[in-house]
Amino acid sequence: MKDMMMNVYNSLMGNDVIKDAVYDSTKKVHNIKFFDTPDGTLPDTFILIRPMRPPQSAIEGSDESLATDFLYQLDVQSTVRMTCKTLQSEISKSLKSLGFIRYGTDELDDYFSDTKHYVDARRYYAASKLYDTDY
Repeated sequence: MKDMMMNVYNSLMGNDVIKDAVYDSTKKVHNIKFFDTPDGTLPDTFILIRPMRPPQSAIEGSDESLATDFLYQLDVQSTVRMTCKTLQSEISKSLKSLGFIRYGTDELDDYFSDTKHYVDARRYYAASKLYDTDY
């Protein structure tokens, strides 16, 4: 079984700008998280990958799924506003290689005063190739 969310993660980690921006040298980890913000003190910069729904059948024929589609929201949060913008640009480039395009609904560009982080949340959509349905 394939895991598109790990494909997204690996694509992001293949981008040196993203990889360097989310690296926490004190903890020796890359701050790319799944589903929910990390507990405790937030890192200065992190990316959150959130599926907006489970993978769905994109094309059907003869009562069988022939392709799968995916919808993810990628949140970039940082104490520096322009870091969010730079990383979202790099995310868009990285996800394009997986066939993702921006799905421009319900996105967010804001500042959270309680966490003192800027957030730039964008949604990305992709459909698998025909007969690629093992997700």
